[in-house]
Order: sequence, then structure tokens, then C-alpha cells
Amino acid sequence: MSGMYLVVLIAEDLNKVEDVLEAWREMSVPGVTVIEARGVGKQTFHGCDSIIASFEALFQANKDPNRILLAVVRGGAARAEAVVTKAEEILGSLLEDNKGVAFWLPVAGERGIHWPEKGPGPGEPQD
Repeated sequence: MSGMYLVVLIAEDLNKVEDVLEAWREMSVPGVTVIEARGVGKQTFHGCDSIIASFEALFQANKDPNRILLAVVRGGAARAEAVVTKAEEILGSLLEDNKGVAFWLPVAGERGIHWPEKGPGPGEPQD
């Protein structure tokens, strides 16, 4: 069996997150954890005297939070990339500004994931 990967997707368009989750379910992704988040990537906080003040300004901003989607998939890097590619079909290219960020990392082991019996979805890389 090919290795497991953790797919991390930071999605900026909240209106499309449900569509990504549905597409991943159809691909037999066994589960996804969704976390609300705010990032400081391109922002700078002028006039802030400390890191704490910078974070307070971040959380007081009116910007909608992003969503971080975490999913462990089997089938190696090709399968993880296929999951991200499916998300891009919905969100748009992540190479464009304000779409999001994705990356995938090898997972050494896991406990508690209930893997679907049927495996990867149609046309997806197999274990």
C-alpha cells in the first residue's frame, strides 16, 4: 500500500468550502476537520508595539475568517495531489491571489481513521 498523506487546504472563499467537502466525500476521503482561522500573511500592523498588539488587531479586523481543511488520504503523493486538484476545480487555481493555499505531508501512522471499504474514488490513484 502506498503511504498516507495529510492534505492541508486553506480556503479563502467560504461559499465554496461545502462544495469542496462534498467533492472530497465523493472521492472517498474518510473525513475532514474544518478549522476557522485568520492569517497575517500579507498584512502588516503599523503602529503596533508588540506581537500581542498585532494579534489583537488581527482578531478585531472585519475580514472574514478562512477555513483550514485537514484530511488524511491513502494512496501516496499522487492521491493527495488529486484531492488538491479537485479542490482547485472548485476554488480556482491556488496560484492566483486570494484563492488559498494547499500542501500535503507524509504521515507516519494514524489511529482512529475509519477508511472506506471501497477505497479511492473512480479514476483516482489506487493504494
